[in-house]
Amino acid sequence: IPDQKTKEASRWYLVRKEIERVTNQQQEFIDTDFYQGIVQRRSRIDYLKELNLELSTLPCDEEYITDEVPFPRVSCISANDATQGQDNNFNTLEMFPVDKRRKDQFLFRINAIEEEINQLKEAKELASEDLVFLSSEIEKIQQRILELHAEVDRASTFNGTNISSSVIHGNLDQSFTVDQLIEALYFEIERCQEDISSRKAGIIESIRTQSSANEAILTKKDLLKERKAAFFNFQRCMKASQINKIC
Repeated sequence: IPDQKTKEASRWYLVRKEIERVTNQQQEFIDTDFYQGIVQRRSRIDYLKELNLELSTLPCDEEYITDEVPFPRVSCISANDATQGQDNNFNTLEMFPVDKRRKDQFLFRINAIEEEINQLKEAKELASEDLVFLSSEIEKIQQRILELHAEVDRASTFNGTNISSSVIHGNLDQSFTVDQLIEALYFEIERCQEDISSRKAGIIESIRTQSSANEAILTKKDLLKERKAAFFNFQRCMKASQINKIC
């Protein structure tokens, strides 16, 4: 027959068992060797606070919590009080202060991640709107450049000294010398090209924003999934403990 070895109990299990033992005591002071290895007399309330504080830093050990053999629930109320008006809804479970704090921390973190995801989605949507607007602006400017080049061609083939043009200032006709008009047209073409460069830079920035937002959303969704799974396990621990207490 092979040797049978018992797995050493986890720290979470030991702390929880000690909390159960201390909670079931009624004395103002209690003797314990849990922390120092030697028996000491401690204030029961202060000792419970210290145990609860340590428990809040430890991961719940599901090995000791199953549907068949739930972990004992520690309670400061009587068994008769515990069975009055209780059901299996997690929101109605009677919890330690540390358990209530952990529940609130889970919910706060889950809500915070969901809010961050919503903000990232809004940033992504704004970036998409900017892409549409900037692309439309570039098309208008390119059309403007075509008009300016057409006016340059007209001025270059003009035989007179003075020429009228409404291209520079819209529908307002102005009189120029041919050289003045051509110079003004090339200046306007250069300005339009700078505007296109500026809007292209904006498009690149919007694409980067979209890309980074997409990556961040995926990361946040993975984190949200992990936190919800951890919260589900926490609820399972609490429900299993509550079932044991009621039974």
